[in-house]
Amino acid sequence: MAILFALLIPLITTAIVRKRFSGMAAFELIVVVSSLLMSGLIMAQWWGHHWSLEQQIALLDRDGDGFWSAAEKATWTEQDHQNMAAYMGDGGRNVFAIFVAPVLALIYSIMVASVNGLLRR
Repeated sequence: MAILFALLIPLITTAIVRKRFSGMAAFELIVVVSSLLMSGLIMAQWWGHHWSLEQQIALLDRDGDGFWSAAEKATWTEQDHQNMAAYMGDGGRNVFAIFVAPVLALIYSIMVASVNGLLRR
């Protein structure tokens, strides 16, 4: 649902900015504001999920020494093993949220602002 909302952000930003600005200033403002909002939304979701997962993983270190011993691993439930697998396999989500999403947001914002500018002529 949040991704669909993120796709609407440039359209909403365009409608708001075009009421007050025109020309290149409007184009630049639309691109900057919408790409920042889209990236911020995606990063906020990523951070929330990452924080939640870290909280669950921290509980798995029963003695608090920073390592998962064989004795600790023997006490893990199936859900604990799933959380650990998600935590260890989370690299793709981290790369997307931090590096790829802002670039895609910028490209999408430029495309929406360009199409809107062409349609207004």
